[in-house]
Amino acid sequence: MFISQKVKVQGQLSDDCEQELRQFARHVVHKFLETLRSNDKAAMELFFWKSVKDAVEVTDGYGSYR
Repeated sequence: MFISQKVKVQGQLSDDCEQELRQFARHVVHKFLETLRSNDKAAMELFFWKSVKDAVEVTDGYGSYR
């Protein structure tokens, strides 16, 4: 959000792009909260995963990456 505000102040972001950025941010937050319902450790893992494999296992369960 702060990046969006900074870019908007500098006049580099059109209204359409700003709207799309907001929708994307809402989608990401919604998916995170959805994952948090099924994986109560997702909030902590948010700080530590380093690869695609780790991200897939956080969202789909451990051992699900192939």
